[in-house]
Amino acid sequence: MSSTPPGWYDDGHGARRWWNGVGWTEHVESAAPASLATPGPPAGPGYPPVTPAKKSRLWIVWTVLGVVALGAVIAAIVLIPMALAGLMGASGGDGGGVEPSTPDEAAAVETVRQYDQAWQQVDCDLFLAVTTEEFRDELELPDCAAFVDSAQYFVDSTSDYVVEVTGTSTDGDVITVFTTETFMSSVDDDGEPLDEPAPGEDRWEYYLISSGDAWVIDDVGGE
Repeated sequence: MSSTPPGWYDDGHGARRWWNGVGWTEHVESAAPASLATPGPPAGPGYPPVTPAKKSRLWIVWTVLGVVALGAVIAAIVLIPMALAGLMGASGGDGGGVEPSTPDEAAAVETVRQYDQAWQQVDCDLFLAVTTEEFRDELELPDCAAFVDSAQYFVDSTSDYVVEVTGTSTDGDVITVFTTETFMSSVDDDGEPLDEPAPGEDRWEYYLISSGDAWVIDDVGGE
């Protein structure tokens, strides 16, 4: 167990991220211009971006934009697997991955895919259906008005978003779905437009709890 108390710390990737005493959360801080809010790290929609009108502590997040390739070598490393995923018909959607080991884990994986769909299609009803109220409050997206603004910013600033499920696990009444999410970003980590879209990649852990007959997202962590 870490002895570091909860607080805002440098996460080693150029951002100040909230440490909850045990691990990193999705909340980040950055000094973006007031005219353009700092995007959160993309969670793929694991991590929702922020709206241009409001400064957010989100990641994503998504920063919404994750790791931006700064050189030809990094770009090649990221682009090659993305190109292969595109050949397999995964571009802009589910990138496949491992098979869940139980029906509940399969249902949790489907929830994560629907969460990604909600962001990519700006579908608030679906977003509300697959998340808990506590999670939405934590993301500062308590209602459809807030979600639609953030989701539209995500759609406008990213493309070719692919979610690959890399693993699942069950611990008591919590199911964790692990993903690797790749995308192309049209803005940098500070929300400034790029001359050319740049590739990015994030790895997220979605924590789901049972709600009636469904599994819903109650928290997200990652890097």
